[in-house]
Amino acid sequence: TPATPDVIEELAAKGVKNMLIVPIAFVSDHLETLFELDHEYGRLAKEKGVEQYEVMEGLNDSELFAESLAQLVLQKID
Repeated sequence: TPATPDVIEELAAKGVKNMLIVPIAFVSDHLETLFELDHEYGRLAKEKGVEQYEVMEGLNDSELFAESLAQLVLQKID
């Protein structure tokens, strides 16, 4: 909460023309999220007058992210 489509509509109604969507609940891209965020919500944003709508890529194969996760795991097992 709030739901992404509701926020898109609310911000567009306030005149926001540029949106960057950052899917913080996911650490890697996957088909369902990409389709929903890129296509479904992207279309909604355009329909509501948003001129630039971008979705931030997931961390995917970021070496720094993988190293950070490894350090956290090692700290927990020590």
